[in-house]
Amino acid sequence: MPAVYSQPELVRQTGLDPGNFALFVTNTFLHGGALHLIVTIWTLWLFGGAVEERLGHWRFVLFYLLAGLARSLAHLVFNFNSGVPPLGASGAIAGTLGAYTLLHPKAKVAIVQPIFFFPLILHLPAIAFTVIWFAIQVYQGWSRLDAGDTGGIAC
Repeated sequence: MPAVYSQPELVRQTGLDPGNFALFVTNTFLHGGALHLIVTIWTLWLFGGAVEERLGHWRFVLFYLLAGLARSLAHLVFNFNSGVPPLGASGAIAGTLGAYTLLHPKAKVAIVQPIFFFPLILHLPAIAFTVIWFAIQVYQGWSRLDAGDTGGIAC
């Protein structure tokens, strides 16, 4: 919760430790339900392997954790007094997608878009997929703000 760091005196009354900075990384491994977890794992499976192959196992783990940390810090800055804990690996996934796009700029991504019962398969350049993914994340974030929801799954 960002309020852990913005209001430490109130947080101590609840028994939480405002000096516990591990939360900035561990919240990356929490998810808002089964579908959220499935989409995260699916995206990581699709793009993470290629990035890990180029970076190596341990550098990829470090990269993934640093991207998740960057998302947590950004969430803290923009939601400083929020009492709702952020959940999700969207920052780590965003970093992975960005790295994939930089490392494989000419790659194509096959997208399956169901139209009623018929699948439509589109082949998009990786940069287009990444831009669309980021746009969806921004849209979801803004729509939550418009609805007055300032916490929860950090998009």
